[in-house]
Amino acid sequence: MVLVRLFQASSRMSACRNVLSATARGTLIVTAVAVMITDVLAQPAPPTPPAAQAPRRQTPPAKAPQKPEAPKIRQVSGFTLGWIRHCAEVGTPPALACVTQQEIRDESGNFVVSLAFQEPAGGGRKRIAIGVPLGSWLPSELNLRVDQGKAVDARYGTCLNNGCFAALDTTPDLISQMRSGQMAIVTLWDAFNQPVEVILPLESFRTAMDGAPANISESEEIHKQWIGSLASRAQAKQQQPLNDQQPAPADATKN
Repeated sequence: MVLVRLFQASSRMSACRNVLSATARGTLIVTAVAVMITDVLAQPAPPTPPAAQAPRRQTPPAKAPQKPEAPKIRQVSGFTLGWIRHCAEVGTPPALACVTQQEIRDESGNFVVSLAFQEPAGGGRKRIAIGVPLGSWLPSELNLRVDQGKAVDARYGTCLNNGCFAALDTTPDLISQMRSGQMAIVTLWDAFNQPVEVILPLESFRTAMDGAPANISESEEIHKQWIGSLASRAQAKQQQPLNDQQPAPADATKN
């Protein structure tokens, strides 16, 4: 399985002061100026005109805060072999452990997502493991829901060379939904931190759970051939436009 921006401004202010100088005048001029000042002070002062008020600036109404738009969810439904159940005896004394899983791949055979219902030996805690491609945005949420049911959050645990894996504890209600539902939907966030919904059909889940386990060696061979066929078909599809552009071969029988 294989599942990433100153404006600086500065101003300098300069100020200048004007220096006023006056020369001495004669006594008559000084006396005349003094009489003029006295006459002016003796007269009633004219009424002070009302101060002109600056026009009031209307404050625009505050805008209601806008809610950020929810990211658009991209939906993916790739190719699958359906649900396959494998069982094996483990431990001492031997006890049966089973895994019922489904894997989704794109048209080129690249890993998209996997879902596995794990039943450990000895009646241990049953869990669902979800595998996603390397490069997925791990700090984000990862969840699973069946049809229009409530989403159940899963927690990332580890990454290997074939993908990253998360797990969640199952409940009888969740397993019942998977047995009777139409689709399981895994929501993950890709390398660009955008949500992706991957659809896994549930048509064969009940049949796989109730039927006989598949042979592991045979399943591995079928899985290998399936991935190879997807890759071959994708390669042929890419080469088709090139073949269409090539001119038809000339007829050697014509001169």
